[in-house]
Amino acid sequence: MDEPSLPALSIAFITVPSPEYKAACELRDGILRRPLGLHLSQADTKDDHNQWHLGGFINNTLVGCVSAAKTNLQTQDFQIRQMAISDAMQGYGLGKRLMQFMETHLQSHGCKRIHLAARVTAQGFYERLGYVAISGVFIHNTLPHITMEKHF
Repeated sequence: MDEPSLPALSIAFITVPSPEYKAACELRDGILRRPLGLHLSQADTKDDHNQWHLGGFINNTLVGCVSAAKTNLQTQDFQIRQMAISDAMQGYGLGKRLMQFMETHLQSHGCKRIHLAARVTAQGFYERLGYVAISGVFIHNTLPHITMEKHF
């Protein structure tokens, strides 16, 4: 299925702290936590200063974000975390573009493997990007998830 045309999008890294980081936390909370009756917690953000945060912007407004954390120095493993796309921008391919940008960035920093905990409802999205399931279903933040990975 073809994606609708995406309005002019800029992709940029977000620094911690910054107004863009605050907007990313608000987006993460609104998309990933509040619909579950939860809130983005201090545990969710405690290591954000040690991670890369990428944002997708339309007219200088944050409409999507994703984060990546190095999880193993020897094997150059990274974890994708907190992918959030605003409701209005879902279906435009923004998540795909953010992931491709982040993957390219991680590879330029020696990444050999990316892993993530995907909501089961997002498994197909990650499979289309080349990720494969490596675990059974488990519950995280009240929802079924699956661990997925991609090797480079």
